[in-house]
Amino acid sequence: IDTVTTNEPSGEVVVTPAEPSGESEDEMRILIVEDNDDLRKFMTGALSRNFKVTAVSDGEKAWEAIQKELPDLIVSDIMMPNMNGFELCRRVKSTFETSHIPVILLSALTGQEDELHGIIGMGADEYLTKPFDIKTLSGRITSTIKNRRLVGLRTINATTNKEPEPQQPVNNLN
Repeated sequence: IDTVTTNEPSGEVVVTPAEPSGESEDEMRILIVEDNDDLRKFMTGALSRNFKVTAVSDGEKAWEAIQKELPDLIVSDIMMPNMNGFELCRRVKSTFETSHIPVILLSALTGQEDELHGIIGMGADEYLTKPFDIKTLSGRITSTIKNRRLVGLRTINATTNKEPEPQQPVNNLN
C-alpha cells in the first residue's frame, strides 16, 4: 500500500510508493498542481504507482515545492486560486534553474486559442483537456521525462566529446 502524507494546512500531499525504488536515476519525480481535492487525490493515487508524486492545491504552493525539490515534470491545472497554471508555467520557464522542467497543462478550457496560449505563449510542453485518460497522461509523462533525459545525455556527451550510445526516442502512447 502506498503511503499518503498530507501536510496541513498547506494541502501538500506527498505519496511514497509501496516499494520504494531508492534514489535511483530512473526514479521519476512529478509535481501535480490541482485545486480540486478529489481530482488531485485521484491523480496522486493513480500516478504514484509509477512516479514519486508530490501534489499541491495551487500555483503558489507549487512554486514553494519546486524551490525545495526540483521535479522531473509538472502537471498543472490552469484555473486555480492564488497563482493559475499559466502564471506557474511562465515562472517555471522564465527562471534559469527551472526552465528545463517540462510542464503539462490540464484544463477544462477546450478552445484552440486557450491551447495555443498555454503551449506557445507560456512555453508548456503539452496541453490536455479535461476529462482526460489517466493512462494517456501517464504515458505522456513517462515519454516526456525519458526523452528529456535522453537529450540531456546527448548534450553532455557532445560537450565531453564522448560518443553517445545509440538510443531510440521513447513513445509510450501506443
